[in-house]
Amino acid sequence: MFRGDAAHSGTYHSAALEHFGGLQWRVQTGGMVHSSATLDDGALYIGSGDGRLYALDARTGEERWQFPTGRAISSTPAVAEGLVFVGSRDNAFWAVDARSGKQRWRLETGADKPLPWGFETGDLYTCDVVTCEALSLGDPPHRRRIRRLLNALEFVSTSPDAARWAAESRHRRHAEGGKLGLGDALIAAVAVSLGATVVTRNTRDFERQGLSVLSY
Repeated sequence: MFRGDAAHSGTYHSAALEHFGGLQWRVQTGGMVHSSATLDDGALYIGSGDGRLYALDARTGEERWQFPTGRAISSTPAVAEGLVFVGSRDNAFWAVDARSGKQRWRLETGADKPLPWGFETGDLYTCDVVTCEALSLGDPPHRRRIRRLLNALEFVSTSPDAARWAAESRHRRHAEGGKLGLGDALIAAVAVSLGATVVTRNTRDFERQGLSVLSY
């Protein structure tokens, strides 16, 4: 369960591992994986940013089935009475048969609550670099406003692949005789990994890296 229990206390009551045996297997999905895996009866269930729910053999990593929801899955699946339950970004909650991977039912939910500034695209993100930078300046009232704004967005961490992409982007720019800040390179890398548009006043550096940019 996410953060250990229903209260999300972050405390796990299971026994600790005596030793860690290293990487046993690795499965590549078509998108970023934000959700935690759920283990049940020898199977691991996990959602992906590619819009699919995966059932994997917990021992080998072999795929048992995959179920398409149509939009990214960032929530952790729940399993009960032979069904896997998961929410996706298409305003739907799904029940999928744990053995066959077939849909049992689908519940349509409401659209995302509109954001305070009146702009809603469906998938709006912030990342670790933006969060650090935005909260490092300003007086307390300003920082409280920024924190409320950031809390309305989906938080995305910089992945190892994104960090490597940022390094290559900086290297190319510096080889051309230009400059590219570490923060902007990392923000660009996260946007590339999500296929997202960067909202910024500094359009030039991001456009130079081949990103879609929205100025404000």
